[in-house]
Amino acid sequence: MYAKCRRMDYCKKMFREMNSVDPVVWNIVLTGLSHSCAHETMRFFKAMLFEDEPKPSSVTFAIVLPVCARLGKAAYSGKVLHSYIIKIGLEKDTLVGNALVSMYAKCGFVLPDAYTAFDSIADKDVVSLNAFIAGFSENNMKADALRLFSTMLKEPVEPNYATIANILPVCASMDKSVAYGSGRQIHGYVMQRSWLQSHVNVCNSLVSFYLRVGG
Repeated sequence: MYAKCRRMDYCKKMFREMNSVDPVVWNIVLTGLSHSCAHETMRFFKAMLFEDEPKPSSVTFAIVLPVCARLGKAAYSGKVLHSYIIKIGLEKDTLVGNALVSMYAKCGFVLPDAYTAFDSIADKDVVSLNAFIAGFSENNMKADALRLFSTMLKEPVEPNYATIANILPVCASMDKSVAYGSGRQIHGYVMQRSWLQSHVNVCNSLVSFYLRVGG
């Protein structure tokens, strides 16, 4: 309750008074800290590593890795965490892998770091692919983003509203000889899927695309 209300002073006081703390409690405190206290989040996480029990879970890393990205520490702290994740055998975990891909991409380490994390994920889901497409987009690797989207269309994992919202701005930012045709193809894909047609993020992305390229 205190963590959700951002009352981290009370939350930490209660945490210190507990005789036994399970992973869920650690994760609750880390989540609360991560919203506004990035440096303290990392200090708290390091304290967790020095405890005999509990050990960090996949959820723990999904909380902490975005904090590394916000601090711009993928080059050091993020890579140290990645090595630790490999050591304890969590690099294939989908939740952890997605967080690693997103962290590296946001800090500009798409190749080889984000790709290595992406390739290690045993069961890639739509979030995995969206994180990588967003990484390409954020780092001006437009052709790579479009290639990955095209590959995604041939895979069992279908694009969702976030995929479309990520890829349409990529199309709009390309050379006009490519932009309009690519965006129209994606629009056609959307029109064949009612759940995408009606999603507000998809509609907004399409409107924005056509305003930028004309048509």
